[in-house]
Amino acid sequence: MNTTSEILAEYKKQLELDKQQENYDLPEGVSESQFTEEMKEAYRKEVDKLRGNTDELENVYNRFHETYRKLSDKEINQTCKNEEVRTIIRHAYCPECGREIISKLPVMYNPYTSEKIARYDCECGAKYNMEHSYPRIVFVNAVGEEINAFND
Repeated sequence: MNTTSEILAEYKKQLELDKQQENYDLPEGVSESQFTEEMKEAYRKEVDKLRGNTDELENVYNRFHETYRKLSDKEINQTCKNEEVRTIIRHAYCPECGREIISKLPVMYNPYTSEKIARYDCECGAKYNMEHSYPRIVFVNAVGEEINAFND
């Protein structure tokens, strides 16, 4: 698995390669003779704006770490409380054919929209995007309510 610094280095390397290929060529099928000098300048400015700040990804990464202080388990454990819970395994079944749903992948998240993706393709052909992968471990408190917890 690549570390964050390795991923960032790969990104910067690819960015440099991409920069070498940047130009102000007009889209295919558009003749340069259709543009006045003012229009060409406006086009260049818009292209530059769309290309944006090439350091933006690194800036976002750095702003995250400036805004969110790292809090270790040792620090957070000083403020934690324990609660007795009951653990159950929740099984789900396909609404179409009744087969047990056994997920092949864990829940994933779209990093841009935070949409939860728990894809399941049943043997009967039904396809679902569920809230959870199944079977799943469920924690229940003393009054029988499910405790929503990320089990990382």
